[in-house]
Amino acid sequence: DAMAAMLDGLLDINRIEADAVEIAPGSFPLEALLAEIVAGLSEQATAGKLTLRHVRTSCHVISDRRLLAGMVRNLVANALKYTLKGGVLLGARRRGNTVRIEVWDTGIGVPTDKLETIFKPYQQLGPTLIDRSRGLGLGLAIVRSLADMLDHKIDVQSWPDGEHPRHGSVFSITVPLATPESVLPLPAAPVPPPAAAVPLPAAAVPPPAAAAHILVIDDDPALLELLAELLRVAGHNVVTARDDEAAMASLKQQAPDLIISDFRLMGPRDGLELAVDLRAALLESKGRTVPVIMLTGDIAIEALVRFAANDIVRLAKPVRPTELHAAIAAALGQAAAKAKDTAPADPDAEALVHVIDDDPDTLAEFGILLAGAGLPALLHPSAEAFRAAWRPGTVACLLVDAVLPGESGLDLLSSLKAGGTLPPSIMITGQGDIGMAVAAMKAGAIDFIEKPAPGQAIVDSVRRALATGSAGDQGGTASAERTAAVARLATLTPRQRQVMLLVLDGHPSKNIAADLQLSQRTVENHRAEIMHRTKCRSLPELARLAMAADPGGASN
Repeated sequence: DAMAAMLDGLLDINRIEADAVEIAPGSFPLEALLAEIVAGLSEQATAGKLTLRHVRTSCHVISDRRLLAGMVRNLVANALKYTLKGGVLLGARRRGNTVRIEVWDTGIGVPTDKLETIFKPYQQLGPTLIDRSRGLGLGLAIVRSLADMLDHKIDVQSWPDGEHPRHGSVFSITVPLATPESVLPLPAAPVPPPAAAVPLPAAAVPPPAAAAHILVIDDDPALLELLAELLRVAGHNVVTARDDEAAMASLKQQAPDLIISDFRLMGPRDGLELAVDLRAALLESKGRTVPVIMLTGDIAIEALVRFAANDIVRLAKPVRPTELHAAIAAALGQAAAKAKDTAPADPDAEALVHVIDDDPDTLAEFGILLAGAGLPALLHPSAEAFRAAWRPGTVACLLVDAVLPGESGLDLLSSLKAGGTLPPSIMITGQGDIGMAVAAMKAGAIDFIEKPAPGQAIVDSVRRALATGSAGDQGGTASAERTAAVARLATLTPRQRQVMLLVLDGHPSKNIAADLQLSQRTVENHRAEIMHRTKCRSLPELARLAMAADPGGASN
C-alpha cells in the first residue's frame, strides 16, 4: 500500500506538471464524498490508534468530484501521518455562496515559517532524514496544484506542539456552493430494488472465493513467496514457479484452476507467451481453458491489445490484495459459468448495458436511469473490473467514460476492437472536444455523448447501440446509415469538405484560414454552412456523420 501510494503521488504530480489532468466540473452532494473518504482511510486511523470521523452535511458543491476527492483524501491522509494521538475531524461550513471543507487534526502542527514550504514537492516535517513511511512529501503539493487548476482557495492554520497548548492544524478548501437549479435531479422513473435491476459485477462486490488450485509464476523469489502466502491465507492451494520449465512441470502434478503470472519474466518468453502455452497444454490434456491473470506495470497499447486478444485479465502493479482477491473471484466464477454452459450465446437473451465510470455517484445515476428505462445494467468502477466480468458473444452494449484510472476508456475500446470482441459502444465524457470524439470513433465507438446530457438522450443512444447488433455488423442497418451519411455530406462544396476535414482534425479557425489562405471570417462562414447543410447541431455529431460515411476515419 505504501509503494502504491508513492507511485500514485508521482503519477499525479507528473500529470499536473504535464498539464495532462482533465477537469470535468459538475454539481454533487458533499456528504457522500466525505463519508467515502472517511471509510477509505479508517484502517489507517485504526492502525495509528486515532479517531477519524466527519460531520454530516447537506451541502451540494460545484467542482470536479474526482479531483476534489483526491484533494480532501490527501489532506486527511496527511493529517493522520502527522498525528500521534487524538484524531482527525472532517466537516464543511457554508460561507455565503461557498462551502469551506475543513480537516482538523490534533497533530504536531506546522511552524509558522513552514506554512508555505509544506506545499512544495518533496517536503516533509520532522527529522532531517526523510521518512518514506510518510510518503514522498507530494500530498500537499498535489492539493495546491489541483486547487490552482480548479480555482479553489486553500487555507491552513496551525498551532505547533511545544509552542501552543492546543497543538494541531486545520487545512481547508473553499469551493462554490451549488444552487438548487444546478443540482441535476435523478430521473422521475420509479427506482427498482438495486439487487434486481442494477446488479453489481463480481469484480465490484466479490463473493467469498471458493478454494482453488492456483499456479503463480514470478522470477523474483521474494515477491513470489509473498504472493503465494497471500493466496494461502485466503484458503487457496498454491504452486509456485520461477521459470518456464518449473511452470510446465507443475502441470503434471495437478492442473490449476487459475494461473497468475508476472508479465516481464527473465526467460526467453514473457508471461503472456508462457500463459498461452500453459493454456494450450491444459486444453489438450484436460479439455478446458484456464483463466489467466497477468500482473504488469506495462501500459503500452501493444501489450493491452495482446492481453485482450488472448482473453487475459490485466492487473496493474503494484496490485492491492483486495483487487487481486476480487479478480480471482471474478475469474473463477466466470470459468465456472462457462463450464456449465458452453453452448453459443442465445441471440434472444435479454441485452445488458455495461457501464464503466470511476465516479460512484455517476455510476449509480446511470444504473437508476437505465433501470427505469427497462435496460438492465452491470456497473463497473474501472476497465479492469469490466474485463473481469465481460463475456464476449453476449448481447450487450458498452457505455464507457473516456477518462478512467488505469486503462482509459479509449484504450479499452481500441484493445477490444483489435481482439474482435468489441460490443456496440458509446463514449461519454465531461471533457469532450472534437479531437476526443474522432478518437473515440476511430477506437470503435458508434456514438459520443458529452456530459451533462439529458437522460432521454442517453437512453436513446443506448437503444440505438443495442439495435445495431455486434460492432462488426456489416448488414443492412450499417449500409443504410452509411448511405444516408454520404447523402448528407454530398450537399457540401469541395471547399466546405476541405474545411470540415481540418475542423475534424482539431485545427482552430485561424489556423485553417492561414493554411487555406482565407480570412478567418470566411472560415467561420464555411463552418456555419457545413453545420446547416448536414443538419448537425454539434461538432461531435458532425464527427459521427463523417465516420458513418467513411468508417476508415473522419480525417482520412
